[in-house]
Amino acid sequence: MRPSKVFPILLLTASGLLAGCPAPPPSPSPTPSLAPCPSPCARPNVKRWGMIVLYEDAGQCTRLAGPPLIGAYAGDEIVWRVYNRCRRKAKVTITDVRSGGYAQEPPEAFSDAQLAQAEAPRKEMKASPILEGTPELATEAGLGGNLALRVRKNAPPGVYTYLVVIDGKADADQMIEIWP
Repeated sequence: MRPSKVFPILLLTASGLLAGCPAPPPSPSPTPSLAPCPSPCARPNVKRWGMIVLYEDAGQCTRLAGPPLIGAYAGDEIVWRVYNRCRRKAKVTITDVRSGGYAQEPPEAFSDAQLAQAEAPRKEMKASPILEGTPELATEAGLGGNLALRVRKNAPPGVYTYLVVIDGKADADQMIEIWP
């Protein structure tokens, strides 16, 4: 026989044999179980950034800190980049973190009376209920650095006010919002 006639005969024979084979049974449905659902993937901790700029104004070292509201999750690191453009060394401290409730809107700017009250010398600066780490940084004139604090893993969600203190003088219109 010629090869061109063998192929159709083999094809017909194979299809006839396969037609007589029974189909495999369907796979069974999985049985429901009471096993707990897998937990969601852990969210990696990230860095959130703020900024503190020290500059000379009429012979005084003045500061500009921002943004007015830093948002973070528990476990995140908040890093304030500090730039000292004053003619002298300065010590920057993040302190007196206090709960301010939970914000549904961006914070309003403090009034002059609120700023005067917040910037007045305090008898006691409270330890932070939500931040951990060394809350101060000494910077040389013309240099800068990073002041990094970590949000505690058990920090309750909400908005917290804090003070940026430069060589004992406080600035009080900053907030941290801890997200749920």
